[in-house]
Amino acid sequence: MPPRNLSELDQDAVAAEIAYYEGLDDDEYEAALVGFAREQDPIDAAAIRSDALAFRSRKAVQSLLRQLSTKRLPNAPGDQSRRVSLREARAVHGRLEHEARLLDAVTAGIAARRGELITPANPRRRALEALRAEHPERYLDLLRAEEEKARQRAAERRAATKRARRAQRDAERTAQES
Repeated sequence: MPPRNLSELDQDAVAAEIAYYEGLDDDEYEAALVGFAREQDPIDAAAIRSDALAFRSRKAVQSLLRQLSTKRLPNAPGDQSRRVSLREARAVHGRLEHEARLLDAVTAGIAARRGELITPANPRRRALEALRAEHPERYLDLLRAEEEKARQRAAERRAATKRARRAQRDAERTAQES
């Protein structure tokens, strides 16, 4: 039965795996991650998710998910039938997606312990920051215009609510008088 938590693992074996993975170049590391996705060894899992490798693992898994072809996996035996290869590719892809979610949480935890906050990529925010840096006057004009529109919408909502209450009150008075 595999160990249920990190304290049950042989820490020397985990340290050896970390050292091994640190010595690999990017292509070898991605191939090792595909092998890990196939095998799911707990010592490899602890090494890949360790503080020393988590950010590299996250980047490599994201790269693999972008490039992974569902037709044939890297290092897949050439004599595999297409159906078996597709099934295995889907299974590995699913495991890599799961690992990506785990690594997102692990790297966020590592960053949080350092007092940092990892935010997801947001192209709209980057564009807004670029506009603010390159054209601060234009940015402020746009910001003021949007704030004024928001105030007008809020005032219109308040007026509509007030009209609806008044109409309801008038309807209730009419119903009581008849």
